[in-house]
Amino acid sequence: MKVAGIVAAIALTAVAAGCTSFRAVEASAGMPGDETIFILGVSPAHYRVKVFPGTVRNGIFRESGLRLAAYYGAPRDGYVVGKAKPGDTLAITLVREVANEDDVLGRDFVPCAGLKTMVFKVPQSGVFYLGDVTYSPNRHQLEIRYSGDAGAAQSYLASRHPSLGSTLGTIEYELLPVQMACSTEIYIPIYL
Repeated sequence: MKVAGIVAAIALTAVAAGCTSFRAVEASAGMPGDETIFILGVSPAHYRVKVFPGTVRNGIFRESGLRLAAYYGAPRDGYVVGKAKPGDTLAITLVREVANEDDVLGRDFVPCAGLKTMVFKVPQSGVFYLGDVTYSPNRHQLEIRYSGDAGAAQSYLASRHPSLGSTLGTIEYELLPVQMACSTEIYIPIYL
């Protein structure tokens, strides 16, 4: 009975954690002193993205096994607003398609088997726009279109996050392959 209770608690925690955005910057938040704010356009709204820290070696991004995601969640009015430590290298390492914005479970897509994803180096403190990513399913794959509209991102920042200031810099990104398995299975050890 104890094991069943522990498993149920872990499952409930995992489902509850999926309901919210992780490390999203709230509209009322001011500028953090030691972190950088990044803004990324994501569409459609029923796609969630995970932005994770790691390193680039030999032109390949490797996700850190010791760090937490810099951001996980769905866009709000077309954008995700996250925060990260200056100097970190981040990449979009998971995209989850859900039936609607309130769903937790969905179909995961990971950039594996040589597929490329957006990778960027976090600049020193400030607010920075990365660009826009549009996702479209195509059978068992995900079609990705990258674009940029700094003017629309600036308008979003002014209306939804006025406390972050009016200056919006830009971050250059690279499209690099990621060293990761094509499966998103999570194993939770239970010790008896």
